[in-house]
Amino acid sequence: MTSAHTPLPASRALPSGAQQLLQVQAGWVLHVQRGSLLLRLPLALEPALSLSDTVWQARQQLTAGAIWVAQAPGWIRLDSRDPSCLYTLRQTSPAPARWRLLAVDMLQRLIQRLQPGPTSQLSRSAD
Repeated sequence: MTSAHTPLPASRALPSGAQQLLQVQAGWVLHVQRGSLLLRLPLALEPALSLSDTVWQARQQLTAGAIWVAQAPGWIRLDSRDPSCLYTLRQTSPAPARWRLLAVDMLQRLIQRLQPGPTSQLSRSAD
């Protein structure tokens, strides 16, 4: 949801044969508006059965209408072979985590229980 104070992200063109290296944060959204591009994620180590590890790089072909959401902060590379590629990259503000809301609720309940309340005295009648 955008407010009147939040400007819409500008569309960026990526000409054919061009590459762009971008640093993203978790939760940022890449939207391909027109054309297609190749998204290359950061290098990662894949455990192998030998003493050494194998380095690999995940690739994802995105076409018009595709949306990709960054799962972790890092660098991505965009490659275009399409002369009409147009995309946007939006920085989203993280929503409050559900665990945080639950923790606040539990803390409020605990405080209510620990506060002294009206004391009730049970009276026993002696027979």
